[in-house]
Amino acid sequence: TCDPASGSFLTVINQPAYQMGQQATELLIDRLSSMQANGFQEIVLPTELLVRRSSGPVRERERLLLAL
Repeated sequence: TCDPASGSFLTVINQPAYQMGQQATELLIDRLSSMQANGFQEIVLPTELLVRRSSGPVRERERLLLAL
């Protein structure tokens, strides 16, 4: 979503930094307590695309250039 009142320009991906740190800490504590490598573990956390003013429709001039 674009919030014109926020004044933010750049489109970004919002990542749950606190949850990422919490997961990393739990994995580290588990690894240190068992002293065994548990191999690869995939953890997927939710992300959110924050569309701001840096994203927008392709202008007519760029559309014509891309068509060449």
